[in-house]
Amino acid sequence: MKDPSGVEYPAKDPTSGQVAARLDREVPRLESATASARTLAVVGIVVGVAGLLVGGVLGGLGLRRKRA
Repeated sequence: MKDPSGVEYPAKDPTSGQVAARLDREVPRLESATASARTLAVVGIVVGVAGLLVGGVLGGLGLRRKRA
């Protein structure tokens, strides 16, 4: 005899144990993804600020040369 829960409609809600097991599997993956995203954001901000500084310095040097 086959288990009828595979074809039940509407779909059967998961038990609290199944939900807890799924959370235990997913939370470390989500924490890792969050850390990676935060690292990427910090690197992007640092590169952007460095670009603005270099652009400002080079722009300032270009204005000084034109005036002289």
